[in-house]
Amino acid sequence: MANITALAETGSLSGKGRLWRLQETTFCLLLALSLLTVMICSGCTAEKHPPPQPPRPELVRVAELLERHYKTFPLGKEWKISSVTAQGRLVLINVAIPADKASLIKRQPADNQFHLVAEQVCPRKDHEVWRLLPADSNIKVLPSVSGQVFIEVDCIR
Repeated sequence: MANITALAETGSLSGKGRLWRLQETTFCLLLALSLLTVMICSGCTAEKHPPPQPPRPELVRVAELLERHYKTFPLGKEWKISSVTAQGRLVLINVAIPADKASLIKRQPADNQFHLVAEQVCPRKDHEVWRLLPADSNIKVLPSVSGQVFIEVDCIR
């Protein structure tokens, strides 16, 4: 009779062990599923960019002046001005650069990259645009390769 009781206790313990392993496995699966859901959902959210600000009228004039300047005096080195636009407090100069030239720029340290682009694109210090540009505004150059901007360069007064 003692043997029957021992078997009953063993059976009952092994049942609890199986139940514990089942609960532990279920918990692990639910945890993994939850983590996977969070990872997937975080990738699904759309990147939120603020809507573009309307350009200030004085910056539209600066953009038009710069656009005329670049048509009269092209950059050379196969760099092409794609557009000059005003947005909020910025005048944005989009520049298309050949892949080989961009590759040379990208290999430089960051400070050199900014300097190389600014030297080629930013208006000279004595250019009329600097007198027309409001104090709280700036000119930014956006060089790109195949339409992809690879650095943002602020033109410094």
